[in-house]
Amino acid sequence: MKSRPPLADIVRLHWPDSFQHSPLWAILMHAWSRLFGQSEFALRALPALTGVLGVILLWRLTCRFAGRRVAFLAGLLAAISPTLVYYSQEARMYAPVIVLSLASSYLFMDLCCSSRDRAEEPATERWRAVAYVLVNWVMLGLHYGTVLGLVVQSVFYLTIRHRLSWRIWVLLQVASMAPAVLWIGTSPGMRSTLEIVSGGGGLSLIAVITYLDRVWRDFVFANPVYQPAQSWVSYFVLPLYVTGLVYAWLRPRPDPLQAVDDGNLVPWSRYFALLSFVPVLLGALMPRYILARYVIVALPALLIILALPITALEHQRRPLGLAVLSVPLLVSALALSHFYTDYRHSEYRQAISFLRDVLRPGDGIAIDGPRQHLLYKYYFPDSPAFYVIPDTELPESYPVTGSMVVPHVVAEQLQGILSGHERLWLVLSGEDELDPGFFVEKYLLAVSYRVDCISYLDLRLCLYHSPAHTPVKDTMSGHAVWEDALQLRGAGYTRVRFHGSDFLLVRLDWEVLQPVAADYQITLRVEDGSGALIAQSDQLPIGPLRPPTTWSSGETLPGYTALPLPPNMARGEYRLVVGLYDPADLRLREAAALAGEPLGDMVEICRINLP
Repeated sequence: MKSRPPLADIVRLHWPDSFQHSPLWAILMHAWSRLFGQSEFALRALPALTGVLGVILLWRLTCRFAGRRVAFLAGLLAAISPTLVYYSQEARMYAPVIVLSLASSYLFMDLCCSSRDRAEEPATERWRAVAYVLVNWVMLGLHYGTVLGLVVQSVFYLTIRHRLSWRIWVLLQVASMAPAVLWIGTSPGMRSTLEIVSGGGGLSLIAVITYLDRVWRDFVFANPVYQPAQSWVSYFVLPLYVTGLVYAWLRPRPDPLQAVDDGNLVPWSRYFALLSFVPVLLGALMPRYILARYVIVALPALLIILALPITALEHQRRPLGLAVLSVPLLVSALALSHFYTDYRHSEYRQAISFLRDVLRPGDGIAIDGPRQHLLYKYYFPDSPAFYVIPDTELPESYPVTGSMVVPHVVAEQLQGILSGHERLWLVLSGEDELDPGFFVEKYLLAVSYRVDCISYLDLRLCLYHSPAHTPVKDTMSGHAVWEDALQLRGAGYTRVRFHGSDFLLVRLDWEVLQPVAADYQITLRVEDGSGALIAQSDQLPIGPLRPPTTWSSGETLPGYTALPLPPNMARGEYRLVVGLYDPADLRLREAAALAGEPLGDMVEICRINLP
């Protein structure tokens, strides 16, 4: 959806928005979409193609600088890497970023320590340098986190004997990063992002350990939105990785994994070792903001490091090498079997399909959080007009974050929506981003009937009935008082049906006689003629937005409850009763009439006849 606007609009929309990369990926997908369309297949095709290319390039890189045996195993591990397979199916920039980072490493190695004939160098070296800079331009343009790969290259450059002068190296690095630095330095959105990140607070050991654990699981077991519990098996691969690091760093020369330049051995295995963990350690300095996918440049090097000790063992004792190889293979097989059987990345499509089926003419639709509006429109392109909470001007083809929820402003917006619709559908996805206190849900629960809330993997659909458009039958003429503090002045109910189930919508009118001592809850029940319980709903009188201890003397507050009825209820007469209790002791309080006569612990609201 971000790639649909004209190119000028893509740049303009990225310019002020925080936590966005440069517009290069959107521009690339814009061009791709013009050629192949915007179906899910077309959008995923480019990452899939670059994912395959990444495996080939990893094999070529490793073969050139580490030998064919290591290259074969590294390519095998890359081909079945759950993380690489996962990103090769996402219509995002991570698979192309991996390919570009591998190309950058290959050109870096050639530039620094190639053993080619000197007669070729004047012409070829210039083109190689130009290619290196261009690859880095695109790589950084797609993802700023790839700068960590350039940091590793610079560190390695300073630790080896090379034939590239430091002046040329500095020039290459400045040229590589110039466009990204220019964008970061001038974009208002990037400046605000840097301000937020730099003010992220202190760093704790627990936060670092938690971050490293998450990155390791994400690298080895895959990096989905919902990491499964069995991802702990990824730690079976950790001893192999540590062994590979030691092997890469300390193995005495001569080493068949090292290239030769004019008789000087170049420890390329150390480069792969540095690239496999330095970006992760640098990311740990800001664990709140740097996710595993932001340091994805480390993953291909990690696979090469895993291949080193397996190759050495297989060369010495083939059965032992094959036994060790089975560990990462089995972990990958477990991860792939999970992600391609039971795992679901999202159920947004299913949820919106259900909404499309049950939507009635005149229903209102509100999405809580404006960032989901493009996803909603993609799966429901012919949707009737919908509201965005909080009210935000929506670009046609670009996500916006919106402002934080301001309670009194959003309350007015919600009242306006409820006044115009009998039923309101609330689409909840990542709502805590702008509404960490969940004010929207609490407010709607206080001022309307929440009939049902249907939960999906990454989405909830909640249906509310507006009291303004839902007439109820007033049934209770008497008055009941609890604890000399809460008076039930009246009540009413109506019956509605939703998705094959019946609900009683019950309104209870409360008056506060004096300050309430505890946050009492009501229990609303349907009983048959013998007093047997048929249905029950327990909650705060008007929900958690305003518990009873916050009420003031003299206030009158209506409470709205949707009481689900069991299926296939027999015909006949039933009693609708209400009681009051303190959750601290669960003891029902006795009610009394205004004149003081006791009414018992359950007060009858009305009799209901089911035909």
